[in-house]
Amino acid sequence: MRNVAFTPKGDHIAWTQVPIKEILQHSKRDGQMVKSLTASLVSREEEERHQMNLNENEQLKKQIAEWTWSRPCHVSHLHRLRVHATHLR
Repeated sequence: MRNVAFTPKGDHIAWTQVPIKEILQHSKRDGQMVKSLTASLVSREEEERHQMNLNENEQLKKQIAEWTWSRPCHVSHLHRLRVHATHLR
């Protein structure tokens, strides 16, 4: 694991500006801080996952656009079919 610290109970938490020594000495008082740091780590991982999904979506959009432009005859044929179908209604 990267950038983690461990509580007296063995739970890992995100590394913070708070020295490990202080966390260990004040584990009862810092119970809420440990929960907060753990939640912070989870939300950071969720944010990273969200960014990764956004990047993947953008790449897929680019691939679809490239595929569409690389096959103009198919696209124009589909367009003609749609126009024809619209006139038939």
